[in-house]
Amino acid sequence: MDSDDKYLQISIKQGKKPFNKELHINEEQVNINGHKGFFVEWGNSGELEKRGEVVTGGLLRWIQEGTYIEMHSSRISRNKMLEVARSIK
Repeated sequence: MDSDDKYLQISIKQGKKPFNKELHINEEQVNINGHKGFFVEWGNSGELEKRGEVVTGGLLRWIQEGTYIEMHSSRISRNKMLEVARSIK
């Protein structure tokens, strides 16, 4: 959540199987603690939201130790999302 506890900054889901098997054309392969992951930015990345904030971030997903992890954010940058992902043990 943001500092005012009003807006969700980042969402993380975990499960045994992928939640959404949809493939994205512009996925970028990334390394998360030695695991192959995929990042795709939002189609409206860089545009202003209704609240006046710039859309950033995207969808990041990977499998770590048998657990499928999916992270979403429209407020946290790609690099910050990767930093958070790499902190998950």
